[in-house]
Amino acid sequence: MTSPSKPTIFQILGYINNGSTYFDELPDVELKDLHPYVLTRWLAGSNDPSMVLYVNEVCNGPNNALSKHKRLLLRLLQTTRGASTRPQWIAPPKRGSKGGSLTLQVIQESLGCSKREAALHANTIDKETIVAEAERLGWQKEDMKKLNLELK
Repeated sequence: MTSPSKPTIFQILGYINNGSTYFDELPDVELKDLHPYVLTRWLAGSNDPSMVLYVNEVCNGPNNALSKHKRLLLRLLQTTRGASTRPQWIAPPKRGSKGGSLTLQVIQESLGCSKREAALHANTIDKETIVAEAERLGWQKEDMKKLNLELK
């Protein structure tokens, strides 16, 4: 007898999006292979802005507090159902990448978010957008030069 193969990440994301009972029926041994943090990173890469907002607001905070309760976290992820577009992986911010203080300041001012949230957005926003936002916010030439040096 051949055992069924493990589902791919995209099948698991599909189970989350369609509200499947897959996670309720999953044995504890296989449940250990699922990592809600990884699934959250994938879901945050959706093209649906309301889904991204919901994932960030509802699911990012409890990930650490509920880490021992995977089934509960997976149910929480299922409440984020959004458009059925294929999400993309958003890598966590790397040390020393686009996380300079001026870059984060531009993101914080334009999005009205915390420094931690700005650091998460930093890897998803290209350099041209950051410079354009700084200009829109009315940054002075001297600060713009420093920002451009930081982004190189």
